[in-house]
Amino acid sequence: SQRGGRVVTISGGDGSFTDRIARSLAIRDFLDRSWTRGATRRFLQGDASTRRYETATLNDETRVLMDARRQPDGPPVTAPTGEVAPYSRIAHLAEDVTSFVAIDELLRAHGFAAPQIHGKSLGEGLLLTEYLGAQGLLDLEGRPIEERYLEAARLLAHLFEVTERFGMETRTELILLQRTMVVVEGVARSLNPAMNMWETSRPVVTQYISDNLGPKAVARDLASAVRILSRLGPRLPQLAERALMTATAPRRAPERSGLPGWLWGVAGACGGAALVALGTLL
Repeated sequence: SQRGGRVVTISGGDGSFTDRIARSLAIRDFLDRSWTRGATRRFLQGDASTRRYETATLNDETRVLMDARRQPDGPPVTAPTGEVAPYSRIAHLAEDVTSFVAIDELLRAHGFAAPQIHGKSLGEGLLLTEYLGAQGLLDLEGRPIEERYLEAARLLAHLFEVTERFGMETRTELILLQRTMVVVEGVARSLNPAMNMWETSRPVVTQYISDNLGPKAVARDLASAVRILSRLGPRLPQLAERALMTATAPRRAPERSGLPGWLWGVAGACGGAALVALGTLL
């Protein structure tokens, strides 16, 4: 250089190393623009997705940085519905931070405790959010903290009330299945971003459909229905005749007393007043 210093050139074989360096510098520039200079960055264990997380600390204040740049579309696949599109679009995966920002703002607007977003760059896929702490639902000895479990239960109950209010039915087994699929997919895509969930799960799904929805399953259900009908067969004519007679029998009007109901009410009220007056005199 002009001052006689040293110049260092960093290069990588396939470009992945230089891409990571460039991304790290972009994150540093985002922190300087969204917060201030000099924040200390530390790796933070994230969730089962392609997103990356860091903590940024300055003057005893910690914030969370989310690195979720838009992933390139994979090859088109055919969904069970016949739709042909990239897998991420068929599975409705969050392809950038826009969905996170929208959900965060919606939850906060309705009174839920969601992280406050201090800075965002939708184009770069970077967010700087509030740090909610490292404490969970268990204490240091691994025992559940009752107050936090109750709050979590109230939150889930309120979310279910919202779904019922807007006519969105939720089934427990489908929620558990979706949770499992999200974890499996997130872990698999973190190991191999090009993993195709449809193709990977095709043998399992095909076997399930064959066992539960295929011709064998239909034949099994028909055989079960035949067995049930064979047990009720001798009684079917009698049951049908009884049901027909009940449906066609004329309905008898309810019997009514000679005096109208309102007259009985007046008489009861008068009798009660007389008893009260007699008790006062005695």
